[in-house]
Amino acid sequence: MRRLALLLASLLASIAYSWPLPSRLDTVLRDPHDAQTQAWVVAWVRHALTSDPSSLYQANAFAPARDVLAFSEPLLGYGLLAIPLAAAGLSPAGVLNALCILVLGLSVFSIACLALELGARPGAAFVGAVAAGFGALTTIQFGFVSFTAFGGIAWMVLFARRLLRGGTLRDAAGLALATAITACFSLHFLAFGLGTMLVLGVAHLVVAPGPTLRHAGPRMAAAFALAGLLLVPLLVPLLRVRKNEGFQRGRDEVARYSASPIRFASTTQFNPGQAFLPARSGTEMALYPGSVALALAFAGLVLVRRSPALPALAGTGVLVAATGALGAMGLNAPLWPVLTFLAPPLFGGIRVAARFGFVLQIGMGLLAAWGAGKLLALVREGATRSLATGALLVLVALDSRQTYPFTFHPETEPSPADTFLARSITGGPILHLPLTHEPEEARLLYASTRGFPKIVNGTLSYVPARHQALAARFAAGPLDPALLALLESWPVGVIVLHDHWMPPADRARILLFLDEARAAGRLSGPLRFGHGNGQDWLFGVVKNEAVVPPSELAAHDLGAEADEWAVRVERARDTDPSRNDDSLMGSVDGPAEGDAVQGKLLVRGWARTEEEDLEVSFVIDGEIRMPASFRRVSRPDVARAFPRLGTCASAGYEAEFPFGAGDEGKRELQALFRTRDGRFRLYPVRTFSWRP
Repeated sequence: MRRLALLLASLLASIAYSWPLPSRLDTVLRDPHDAQTQAWVVAWVRHALTSDPSSLYQANAFAPARDVLAFSEPLLGYGLLAIPLAAAGLSPAGVLNALCILVLGLSVFSIACLALELGARPGAAFVGAVAAGFGALTTIQFGFVSFTAFGGIAWMVLFARRLLRGGTLRDAAGLALATAITACFSLHFLAFGLGTMLVLGVAHLVVAPGPTLRHAGPRMAAAFALAGLLLVPLLVPLLRVRKNEGFQRGRDEVARYSASPIRFASTTQFNPGQAFLPARSGTEMALYPGSVALALAFAGLVLVRRSPALPALAGTGVLVAATGALGAMGLNAPLWPVLTFLAPPLFGGIRVAARFGFVLQIGMGLLAAWGAGKLLALVREGATRSLATGALLVLVALDSRQTYPFTFHPETEPSPADTFLARSITGGPILHLPLTHEPEEARLLYASTRGFPKIVNGTLSYVPARHQALAARFAAGPLDPALLALLESWPVGVIVLHDHWMPPADRARILLFLDEARAAGRLSGPLRFGHGNGQDWLFGVVKNEAVVPPSELAAHDLGAEADEWAVRVERARDTDPSRNDDSLMGSVDGPAEGDAVQGKLLVRGWARTEEEDLEVSFVIDGEIRMPASFRRVSRPDVARAFPRLGTCASAGYEAEFPFGAGDEGKRELQALFRTRDGRFRLYPVRTFSWRP
């Protein structure tokens, strides 16, 4: 009953910590990149487990690569938990957010259970768990499920400690199960948990070498052997991919994400209760464990009775916290090199050593529980003690409250092009252009959760060399027939051109490449589909026999679409990079850099040469956006400043854009100025924040 009460309290604390996310669970994500990618991973695992478990690692991205799920954290545990959530009707975004809240609550509960095991009372255990469990690192990672199950480490420590003190075979089974489950949620946490157990084991050997080796050694070995057997299906594909693809981390990457001592006093800009701290970080380098957690740990030191040794709760807390701090320092401390030497497959694939800070949070949770217990013991009456516990929880809430805005709205409906392709035979995987394998391609992964078609695109921790080379071919110019031959042999079945996602120079090269292939009879189409504020164009690779049912073609005016394509190709010829002219004069006067725009966006400025007013179009977040209204206006101030431009009676422009779904948040605006003879200039990026 104590554990059940702690579980419910931990889940409620997680909901309160993440508010208001629970009130709009199904409509937002933390960001358009990692969050969309993880939503796709979790959705794929759920899909594979419920349809064809043998295809689990053969995810639909990076076609035709094998074992794609092993290119990053497989997130198998989250995918299993996602099955009932998706069955309840949640979207992939809703499933991801619900998992973040649920598993964070389970992690806080796990720290509290470890504190109970070490002698803390329930109230003190809960206070300590929430005080440290909602530290700055939790805020940084909240919204990305791969780093919410850090409670698995607490269970590994719990059972390992039992075995070190003469535990039973049942405890060995518990350690094996805790290790395997932790690995299914996060290989990072598996590595961190094993490193923590190593430190605890060495410390125990120093204190009692004989009994530890004689009693705990065989059972610990049996536990890890059983865990290894349970993890074989998980680890074999990962090791195979690492060998076949040559994936590895460089020392420079690990050094870049190794914490320095100041990072343990660094918080985020999203924890207002910690605004007094001198350092800020928007990355995993925010390692401040929490003011209340530190204060409670200090209270434990002040109130402890004189004794030859610290009690189990405090002693374990010190060891675990020290392990987390040294591990988070990566190459700046001796622990990480030792662990990398002992287990290179585990630690050699980790880029961000600073995430070892989650172990620090567990240790601080134990120390905070120790201090809370000492404080609450000063209060003898039950009612007063309950009030004191409540007061400590209020202080924790004020200290750890996070305000990270979940403002990204993923597409809730499939695009018309995706709907069309779902009813056609693509003849091979789908290639979306532009192809970059950068974080922006997460939108394609998220869109593919509707049916999971095979796509060439993708963005994960590792990208195969073959796919990197293909993206580089598209990034370099000129594009030649050899590239089309490569696509035919890939084999790509359908090419989808999102020309509104491209800057003008790249758009021109790719449009001309596709048009030449179409004219040579090697591509069929194009078919046009509206998508957001732009157009998608579909081409079939003739050699690979994509088939479109006649009923699907009936909705298209093929002649009109071919004519519009021809117009775009002619315009592409006019925006050849060689025709870029930075001498063209103009400006974007509003919005100003960093402006906060509410509702309708008004873009105003001017663009003119001595002979003509320049044509103006607009690019928002890399996509061409058509304004709801556009008018030319007089700019006498420009005429006075630049007399050679004439009266400037219509040199100015004002364009209005309505606020739409997905527009909320920080945005980038560019204006494209063009002359009648085809010269153009792309005005530098201007950032602004947009809200309804």
